[in-house]
Amino acid sequence: MKKFRQWLLKKKGDILFYVALMLALLVLNRASVVSAISPFAPAFAMAMVCLQKNAIIIGIWHFLCYILFNFSLQGVIEATSLVSAMLVYFLSLKLAKKRPNIFLSMLFLLLGQAGYLYFHLQNPEQIFVCLASICVSMMFLYIYVAAFSAVIYRGVSSRFTLDESICFALFLISFFAGLNGIYIGRVGLSNAIVMLLILVVSRCFSKTFVIYFSALAGFGMALASASVVPLAVYVTYGVLAACLSAGARVFAPLAIIIVDALFGLFLSAYAYYSYLTVIPLLVVFVVFLCLPKRVFAFFREASYHYEGSLANEYIVCGERENTKNKLLRLSGLFKQMQASYRTLSMGEVDRKSACAPLAEDVMAQHCASCERYNSCLENKKICEAIASLFEFGMEKEKVTQIDANNLLTTSCISLSSLVAEVNQMLSSYFEYEKTIKTTDSSKLLVAEQLGSTGDIFSELASGSIGSEKINATLSRNLLDEFTLNKIIVNEVVVLEGDEGISKVIAIVKNSHALREELLSTLNEVLKLKFMVAARKMTRLAGWSVLVFVPAPKYLVQVGFASSAKEETELSGDTYSFSKLSESKYLFALSDGMGHGQRANKISSSALSLVENFYKSGFSGQTVLSSVNRLLLPCSGQENFASLDACVLDTSLGVADFIKIGSSVSVIKSQNTARLVEGEGLPLGIMKKVCPYTRHIILKAQDIVVLASDGVVDTFDSPEEYLNFVNNERVINVQMLADNLLEEAESRKSDHPDDKTVIAIKLIEG
Repeated sequence: MKKFRQWLLKKKGDILFYVALMLALLVLNRASVVSAISPFAPAFAMAMVCLQKNAIIIGIWHFLCYILFNFSLQGVIEATSLVSAMLVYFLSLKLAKKRPNIFLSMLFLLLGQAGYLYFHLQNPEQIFVCLASICVSMMFLYIYVAAFSAVIYRGVSSRFTLDESICFALFLISFFAGLNGIYIGRVGLSNAIVMLLILVVSRCFSKTFVIYFSALAGFGMALASASVVPLAVYVTYGVLAACLSAGARVFAPLAIIIVDALFGLFLSAYAYYSYLTVIPLLVVFVVFLCLPKRVFAFFREASYHYEGSLANEYIVCGERENTKNKLLRLSGLFKQMQASYRTLSMGEVDRKSACAPLAEDVMAQHCASCERYNSCLENKKICEAIASLFEFGMEKEKVTQIDANNLLTTSCISLSSLVAEVNQMLSSYFEYEKTIKTTDSSKLLVAEQLGSTGDIFSELASGSIGSEKINATLSRNLLDEFTLNKIIVNEVVVLEGDEGISKVIAIVKNSHALREELLSTLNEVLKLKFMVAARKMTRLAGWSVLVFVPAPKYLVQVGFASSAKEETELSGDTYSFSKLSESKYLFALSDGMGHGQRANKISSSALSLVENFYKSGFSGQTVLSSVNRLLLPCSGQENFASLDACVLDTSLGVADFIKIGSSVSVIKSQNTARLVEGEGLPLGIMKKVCPYTRHIILKAQDIVVLASDGVVDTFDSPEEYLNFVNNERVINVQMLADNLLEEAESRKSDHPDDKTVIAIKLIEG
């Protein structure tokens, strides 16, 4: 008994399927068109064999159902004829180890109806009916195969294509045609069965589907009864059930019973209407109210009821998340701007150079009334002594008579008042110096940064809307292709940007989310290689959001070499290798003014800002103008820095070169090389920056070489530098960078400088 229970649990799905198959055959054997053409049951049975279901079980079910409604020698012969054809077809496929196809299935269906043709073609008046029945059976064989292949291979929770939806609708029409005219004694059950089905559907599916379902039920029974009355009645049932589905469960069946009474009593919709007509509806009323909620939940979870909003929700929530992350990155960016301001903008005030003018002012204002003024004015050493007194006061912030030198002590007859005047002027100077530092410079910098911040948030506002658009045609085609490949995908959104398809978002059944056919279908339909960028669970159990982006066409190899002007000093060149997105990389080189620690501080600050701006998703123009404002001279300090950047898109093989005051770059192909020249002043000189940009398409094995002017200037000309790089035959880019640096260091230069080389090679992904 235990083994039987285990077997029963293991085979529960198959048992339920064949029980449902028997019920379908039972109903379809009753189905007919205008009571003469009955092609549905043979077509359905052969369709199941075509879908590789057990022909022996199907044959037994079909035989029993057929003779149930045609219990005669003729019925037995007709049923045996079809079952024999099904079994021969099934065994032939097994022996030949072939898969069934629709054309062979049609041929054996025709052979299987030989018994039907034998009995009906004897009467010349039935020739047309026989031919119509055979043709309709062939057509419905195709319809059933198309409809149930979707259900069997993908499950009932999968989305149907338009063709599959039409085929399944035709199956429902034939099924409801078989439900027409069911009686037990004088009690008709057809209305009650359809009413129960419509009520259950109204609790499990959308209102639109309820109307469709009721219309199909009415149309099927209208074909069987040759009357449009069932169509009107059942569509009315569907409208009532859909409108009242959100309310209490009692309202919908009660409204249907009342309306059915109006149809029968006042509109004469039924040929016979009495209490026997109402009793089955009342039974359905009670049964429907007694059904537990888990029944409706089971049908909702097991069937297709997807409303199609998860992809849109993901896009909206994704944009909100991106905006949040962008704002957080901006917060860090402004902290970086603050640090750069502190390290670069605040210069030291030269107090020593102010001492001589202050000494002259003291003599002009304080000593002018003294009787020795003219002699002191002619004696330059007196003025130098007063300037020395100011220098001493600049360090101590206050002076006394003891601080005056011997010359001033012996020559000045009003030394005490002179010292007091010096202290007063020192105090005024310190206040002036403080004002200059905290007010004028701050106001200038704040004004510049407000403009830069305005640009940043302007781009942020426009970027939040997004430039990507949904390609509805590609989305629909891709969704249909997934469905035909038996992948349960219920939503697809294809987003296109300025450079083509940027992203594909799909709502996929969890059990199908890891299937290889997802990527192969994407690649085939969109003619582009994709990769999975993200996978997230949705709020609807059993479904995942998969985000696909174009896979990188190329991979990159990077070589780097650098040396300082003097071994004891820090190099003024700084570099950056940053990954901006799944397929975009930033390679940048900055050369600060001069060399050593100061130059390194300028270039590293500039490059750090450039890198953070790019990672925050801003355009190149906004990046460069904002960084340029930070480097503008303040308090006499000059913060010049060149920038040589290459933004590389590995999915397209496109390189964007951005050059501001930098030296030439080289693109080395297999046997040729070309220069990428720049122009313009470095960052930090002019308020308005005008970068030199180039958009260049690269191919596999191409090498991009970025080098600072300390390397390029050692060659006699850019052409000589180009020829040297072109003649290097090394495959490894690190060796190329090392060789280029070694060659530059071996050459004599009138103005030695820091040297840096970055070599980037594209290889097939």
